[in-house]
Amino acid sequence: MAALEEKLAEAVRHLSVLYDKSCRDFKDNSKKRLAWEDVAKQVGLQTGMHCSSAYSFICFMFSLVRIILLYGCSAFSIWVKAAISRHLPGPPS
Repeated sequence: MAALEEKLAEAVRHLSVLYDKSCRDFKDNSKKRLAWEDVAKQVGLQTGMHCSSAYSFICFMFSLVRIILLYGCSAFSIWVKAAISRHLPGPPS
């Protein structure tokens, strides 16, 4: 893992409001925004929004790699097709 990703993961690990659904403040968006701003200062990114996006991307990539390693490439392609089909509009009526 690259240095930025390691710093980001470590900073987020200490702020359960960002990932722990059982945390009392998990649904408090203002506290989450402040927490992401703190993370941004720690890792050297411009804004909390940048940190949130980077963290989401890391989690997404981890999920993809996990699917490939656990189930193989064919399961991955099925998962991608299903994900794409959920986001495309249906046939015209």
